[in-house]
Amino acid sequence: MKNQLIGLFTADWHLDKDPKRKRKACESLDQIVDYVKNNHVDYIVHGGDFWETKQSFGENSGVEYGFEYLQELAKHVKAIVINKGNNNHDYPQSISLLARLGENIFAYEYPISLALYDHVDKILGVDILRESEEETVYAEEPEFIVNLMPYPTKGMIVRDMSIDDNNKEFGEVFDGLMDMFGITNERYKCPKAFSFHGNVRGSRLSTGQPLTGQDIIISPLSLRKAKADVYAFGHIHNWQEFAPDMFYTSSLYNCNFGETEQKYFIVSKFNQTDEGVTVSSEKIKFKTVRPMVNVTAEFINGEFVINQEVPENAEVKIKYKIEEDLQDQVTTAKKEELKARFGADAILEADIVPVQRESRSVKIMEAKNLAEEFTEYCTITGRDEVFKVNGDAKTLKRSYREKIELIEQGTPPVEVPEEL
Repeated sequence: MKNQLIGLFTADWHLDKDPKRKRKACESLDQIVDYVKNNHVDYIVHGGDFWETKQSFGENSGVEYGFEYLQELAKHVKAIVINKGNNNHDYPQSISLLARLGENIFAYEYPISLALYDHVDKILGVDILRESEEETVYAEEPEFIVNLMPYPTKGMIVRDMSIDDNNKEFGEVFDGLMDMFGITNERYKCPKAFSFHGNVRGSRLSTGQPLTGQDIIISPLSLRKAKADVYAFGHIHNWQEFAPDMFYTSSLYNCNFGETEQKYFIVSKFNQTDEGVTVSSEKIKFKTVRPMVNVTAEFINGEFVINQEVPENAEVKIKYKIEEDLQDQVTTAKKEELKARFGADAILEADIVPVQRESRSVKIMEAKNLAEEFTEYCTITGRDEVFKVNGDAKTLKRSYREKIELIEQGTPPVEVPEEL
C-alpha cells in the first residue's frame, strides 16, 4: 500500500488596507492561486498572522480581498486550515470567523489536533485532542491530521510568584501539551503536520523585522514531543530550516524596510506506506518579492552621494543628511534624479543637521524670564530685529523683546501687534 498526500504551508500574510502592502500581498497570493490551479495540492495550512492589524469591514481594509483569496484557494484544495498568530496582528475572534467562509475552511484560536476525513462530498474535521476515540463516530483512520499551536502566552498560568517560577511552570505546561499532541498522534498512522506560531530557539530574525513585546522562546525538542511528520512555523519572516522536517515558511512578502530576504511557500509530499510516513519538502520562491533596503546618502557639493550597493529590484528608502541652511539646494529635480535611479516608489527622508551657532552664554543661564533670555540670544547671534521676507532684509517696527514682554505680562492676543 502506498498513498501520497500533498500539503502547502504558508504563514504571515499580514493582509492590510495599506496600498503598498495590498499590492505586494496580492502579487504573492496570485502565485499561490496559480500554483494550486496547476498542481495537485490536497491541503493548505496557514501558520498565523493572517492580518497585519485589526481590520474593519469595508472597502478600505484588508478584509475584502483577504476573503476573496481564501475562498478562491478553497475551490482548488480539499481543505484550508488556519492557525492564529499573536494579538498584535490577529485580533481575538478575527481568525475563527474565517471558518464561516466555506465548509472546507477550518480556523482556530486555541490548541487543537484536527483530524480531517475525506468523505467524498465533504471534508469533515474532528478535534481528536478533546474527543476520545470511543466517543466519536469518526473512529476510522483520518486522511490527514493538522496540529495547531497558536502564539503562546503566559496569561493562563501567571500567578503570584517569581518570574523564574512562572517561566518554569509555563515550560512544564507547554511540554505537557506537546505530550498530549504526541499521545493523540500516535494513535493514527496517517500523515501529521504541526503548525506553531512563535519563536523557536535558534531561529534568526529577518534583518528588519520588529518583534513587539517579549516572546516566549520554545525549544525544538519540546515541539518534537508532538510526534508529527512535518513542523511548519510562522511568526518569524525569514525562511529557515532546523531540519528537513522542521522549518519557518517565511512571510508572504517583505513587510518592513531592512527585510531583504527572499520569501517562499513550502510544498510537502507525504508518502504513506505500510512501514510509515516519509516526507519530502520543497520551497517555492515568490517571484515578485523585492528586498526592502535602507540606503544612507549625503548631500555634498550639490549632489547626492551614496556609497553602498543596492539590488536592482529593491524597494528603497533613502535617508540623506543635509545641513539646515542647504535644504533649498535639494530641489525637486534632484529628488527626481534619485527616483529615476532607484524607482518611482523610492522614499526619501531628510536628516537635517542643525547649523552650529555660537549662542552659549552664562547670561542666558541666569535669565529671569523669556525676554531676558531672548535679549541675550539676539545680542550674541546678531538676530535682534532683522528677518527675511522673500530674501529681502526687513526690520520690525517693534522689537521681539518688547513683544515677548507684552505676552508675558498677559496682554490679550488681539493687543499684540500683528507683525509678531
